[in-house]
Amino acid sequence: MYIVGHTLVWHSQTPNWVFAGTNPPPVTSNGPPVAASAAAVDTNAPATNRFGRGRFGPGFGGGFGGYTGPRTSREELLQRMREHIHTVVGRYKGKIKTWDVVNEAIADGNGTNVLRNSLWLQIVGPDFIAKAFEFAHEADPDAILRYNDYGLENPVKRKKLITLIKSLQAQKVPVHAIGSQAHVNVSMSFDTMDQALTEMATLGLPVHITELDVNSAQGGQRGFGADVANNAATTQGGLVSDADKKLADAYAGIFRAFVKHHASIKLVTFWGANDAVSWRANGKPLLFDGNDQPKSAFNAVIAEAKKAAPAK
Repeated sequence: MYIVGHTLVWHSQTPNWVFAGTNPPPVTSNGPPVAASAAAVDTNAPATNRFGRGRFGPGFGGGFGGYTGPRTSREELLQRMREHIHTVVGRYKGKIKTWDVVNEAIADGNGTNVLRNSLWLQIVGPDFIAKAFEFAHEADPDAILRYNDYGLENPVKRKKLITLIKSLQAQKVPVHAIGSQAHVNVSMSFDTMDQALTEMATLGLPVHITELDVNSAQGGQRGFGADVANNAATTQGGLVSDADKKLADAYAGIFRAFVKHHASIKLVTFWGANDAVSWRANGKPLLFDGNDQPKSAFNAVIAEAKKAAPAK
């Protein structure tokens, strides 16, 4: 099996002790410590964002809520990162082929910031991404190392991705592939996906579709978010009208774009085996229903593959 490790460095789900130390945290003009939540310090106008704010809530820097205590130093946090990456990647060296090294580090919204204002960024600085890739490459020089993010169908976020990756490439950082999560909805068209893949291909790296699903609930049809908390709302309200056909049409367009960009697309991973176990279960987002039976969307994907197959 093609095994992928997900994920080594992320702004969310990181235990608070990773960031803890003896340096006093920043304070606001009113005095209380500043949490590393996007709502508190991100200048990227979260209210304007339609594409999600991270899979587990609004961009917290660490733990499951913002960490506001005394902070570690840059040097110590880098050492903790290196030890973590070497321990995990080293344990599976030669067994796990690809790693999502850094996940969801790009800022949401229409602001000018390229990077999310996480504790990794605040304590280490923007080179935390380069360091993570360097440490992963040290631990397993043969592993394929990915940068992974969501909402790359959004032209604004995609532009930030291209800026980030070009900067890493200029520094000779060992980034080997782009992971595009592709949490989309039934309004997704061939043209939108085609444009996204065309622009990502300019980076000269393989593109891996890492978390594909297509929401067909009435909620959440305006964006491509990856936020678990928000998805509780965006998969409510029942299914869109004629959901089965719209889901099939969306998958057909998505895979038509994948086939067109077959030179760049090296891997497609669905985010769940069937609708019953999906994080968007109410949105019926996958190719198989809750009883593992193929849906019209499955047939649509197979049809696109057959169209692309060479004549015998």
